[in-house]
Amino acid sequence: MSSERHQLLDLLNKRFGRSSGVFTSRAATAIYLLLVALARPGTAVAIPAITCPAVAYPVFLAGYVPVFCDVNLADFNITRESLEALSTDRPISVVIAIHSFGHRLETGSIREWCDENRAFLLEDVCQIFGDADFDARGNAVLVSFGHTKPVDCGYGGALHSNDKDLIGEVERVSRDLPLKRDLDEAYRVTYYQIRKLYRKYPVTRSLAGALVEPFADTFIHSANFEHGFFSNVLAKLNRLEDAIAGRRVKAAIYAEAFANLPVRLPDSRIGSVPWRFTYLTERIEDCQRLTESLREANFHASNWYPSLAMDFGHDTDSLPVATRFENSVINLWVDETVDTETVERAARHVAAFWG
Repeated sequence: MSSERHQLLDLLNKRFGRSSGVFTSRAATAIYLLLVALARPGTAVAIPAITCPAVAYPVFLAGYVPVFCDVNLADFNITRESLEALSTDRPISVVIAIHSFGHRLETGSIREWCDENRAFLLEDVCQIFGDADFDARGNAVLVSFGHTKPVDCGYGGALHSNDKDLIGEVERVSRDLPLKRDLDEAYRVTYYQIRKLYRKYPVTRSLAGALVEPFADTFIHSANFEHGFFSNVLAKLNRLEDAIAGRRVKAAIYAEAFANLPVRLPDSRIGSVPWRFTYLTERIEDCQRLTESLREANFHASNWYPSLAMDFGHDTDSLPVATRFENSVINLWVDETVDTETVERAARHVAAFWG
């Protein structure tokens, strides 16, 4: 093991309060490896209905059954109450709890539910990574160094646990992974085409979930870390505190400017490491009009994430918040790609939208 690799592994173990860790090609691969290592195929994995599809794909590929959990309006995350509301005829053996959008989960009560139900808690800190006051409560902790994450190195992930044997099994399983096929662009093009298609023809919605098999190697593959990868992560970790401070300043500008607008903001106590400034329009019909208006004015805006339950043909009647979220969410950039002047102009633009 190179000195930089060893140094980074030790640093992450200490940060998450864990004794063992392993690097993977991406966070989705780590989810797959963990599920295979746990050897509970056929059981259910609870995941947020609002998250990246790359979380659901490895669940299918590892032979588990995803159960989609509703989020709440306070911080757009799952809660113990939403776990208790799940209806499934299979035992839930794993819960993937994600600190979505950089909003801190109530992990204490979620861990209690998992312990009571003998479920393994995988805590995904990919979007909150860097919060100095963060206290991981999962049986395992997942971090990503991929695109748009707080530490963005383009790829790579890590899995940490106090179970040395589990991490050893993850490493053993990883040796059998295929090499990555260069299908990233093909996947993106196909996925966005489907997104446009099902907005016009809702019956095609399940095509998004069907991408799991043809693009399996895009999400599940062996690690091939380039020279300098670990030193690059370490360098970005050294600058992370300043980067997070900048994100918080920009998010605060939006929060103050939007306080009296017809939008739903996350609770002010939330937002430890803003991934984006994420909010909901009160009226669904305003969402796409405002998004298009922002883009026409050359401001970055996105509408992530759609409800995964719909992509995979699951019942959505028990997911009212996820459905509302999908139809009214807008994300505005607060990372290093925008400066405070741009954020202030975007905030004025949004305020002017409602006159």
